[in-house]
Amino acid sequence: MFLPCLLAGFLSAAEAQQPGCTDPGALNYDPSATLNDGSCQYAPVNYTPVFVTFLEPTVKETSGLAFHNGLLWTQNDSGNPSRLYAVDTLTGEVLRSVFVSGAPNIDWEELAVSPTHLFVGDFGNNGGNRKDLRIFRIPLDSLAVRDTVSADTIAFLYEDQTDFTTASNSNDYDCEAFLWMDDSLHLFTKNWLSQNTRHYVLPCQPGQHAASLRDSLDTGGLITGAARDSSGNGIVLCGYVNQGFGFWTCFAWLLWDNSPHAPFSGNKRRIELGTALQLGQMEAVALRPDGTGWLTGEAVGAGPFSFEARLSRFDLSPYFGLTSAIQNGASGAKTAIRVWPNPTDGLLNAEIHPALYGSAWRLVDSTGRDARLGIFPAGRMTLDTAGLPPGTYWLIALPAGVKPVMVQIR
Repeated sequence: MFLPCLLAGFLSAAEAQQPGCTDPGALNYDPSATLNDGSCQYAPVNYTPVFVTFLEPTVKETSGLAFHNGLLWTQNDSGNPSRLYAVDTLTGEVLRSVFVSGAPNIDWEELAVSPTHLFVGDFGNNGGNRKDLRIFRIPLDSLAVRDTVSADTIAFLYEDQTDFTTASNSNDYDCEAFLWMDDSLHLFTKNWLSQNTRHYVLPCQPGQHAASLRDSLDTGGLITGAARDSSGNGIVLCGYVNQGFGFWTCFAWLLWDNSPHAPFSGNKRRIELGTALQLGQMEAVALRPDGTGWLTGEAVGAGPFSFEARLSRFDLSPYFGLTSAIQNGASGAKTAIRVWPNPTDGLLNAEIHPALYGSAWRLVDSTGRDARLGIFPAGRMTLDTAGLPPGTYWLIALPAGVKPVMVQIR
């Protein structure tokens, strides 16, 4: 009787899960869904990052970013010295320069950071013909105190690549983006032909490996940077797309509420960031747990004009919805607040995490002015939005630290 009972238990647990869109900020939010199936759809968003400063000529070919101990680490790409540079987040000043011995810069394209190591991706492959792809691994403790460091080498090939014929800027085995997650390295290719990205996974240990193909995402452009926040809640992919006539636009994909080792399994939202004339040639991104971060753009020329490399900052927290997903077995993400219907033109329902019972809340408009104030009850509350002007509002929980929930009032 044990086996039938066990199977019955599995079946009842599976039946209890209702797949669907679990994000109240999505257009197709399903209040009855308890299992995020990655189907959420979002309204188009245009967001302009804030210009911080032009970067020093030393890092004019910035191609990767990693945020560690309050500093941004970056590097230049192919043909440049094998050096890492620590950059001030406010001024862009290069504060340190560290040489990586025994690690030639064939085409350093990206940086990633784990709790113990910094990884340098020497996997730029514009021609699609490289057989010496590798990632250098540097202990963070040595990076903190030395001006010259040594690195281990993680060498790899893509498990599905059989053709190594040179195809300059016309292949799907280029790569400029990776990150550390779940004790592995996750690569996101820059697919010149298909304009999407493929997700490969590698061990983060030295040796010769085959990069395992896991998934793909139709990104509608070339992916050039990736970052994951240190708390593990969210991922940003950045890149650009050729609109024709030498006009390039930049974008980001936000990924969250996903399963382990499967960044495309959860919510996926595209944000339009502006043009290369505003941001430079989009190359790299760094992300903090609160949804803020930085972007770097390489120096770029457009006809008779040239534009310096630059550092920009962003706050994408309103679009991540990192605390708005319903708790479910697939992601383990905890709900702080979930609201429905959203958009609303009357009564707005809100379900509250028990940790917030008795806490104050504010509903603020797009200018930051309070539209409603109150105290969260235990369980669920109903908020009357009648009489408020149509637009975008934010339901904010106090104390700070809980991500606000975007509310659309019609």
